[in-house]
Amino acid sequence: LIVGNQTLYNQQAFYSVTRWLLNSQDFKTGCWFIHVKRTYGNHHQYHIRMPWCSAMAQGRFHFRKRFKL
Repeated sequence: LIVGNQTLYNQQAFYSVTRWLLNSQDFKTGCWFIHVKRTYGNHHQYHIRMPWCSAMAQGRFHFRKRFKL
């Protein structure tokens, strides 16, 4: 079901994310490094040192989905 330009918008957003993933991936490690301080709940003494690697599984799923288009 296509409603107006929603399908086109979703496809353009999907390609935009794909371009970001391709341009932002560290080729040596395969990671997408995140430069945001991350703490655990209200415990500010526990945090992940920046930059940290995240979303590897989500990124790979995105590439797989993109490949099927």
